[in-house]
Amino acid sequence: MARFIARTIEGAKPAPFPGFVDPCRPILRKAPPSGDGWLHEIKHDGYRAQAQFNERSYVFTRAGNEWAARMPTIAGALGALPTNQVNPGR
Repeated sequence: MARFIARTIEGAKPAPFPGFVDPCRPILRKAPPSGDGWLHEIKHDGYRAQAQFNERSYVFTRAGNEWAARMPTIAGALGALPTNQVNPGR
């Protein structure tokens, strides 16, 4: 239900589809920062991708290339997610 709350706010308007969003780029360091304010995760090798849905599925590489056709299983799974948008192709 939380995703529908914005519809009840006076003056709220749908945001335009963002398309590719440039990701943060990690910087290699000799040692990770220390202290209680830091949380770290292991970097696994593989593809980094950003998935979006706006009447069709988009899978962007970190360089901004659209690879939904190269990753049809991921694109198909994204298109099967329940959303509050109308998707005539589903």
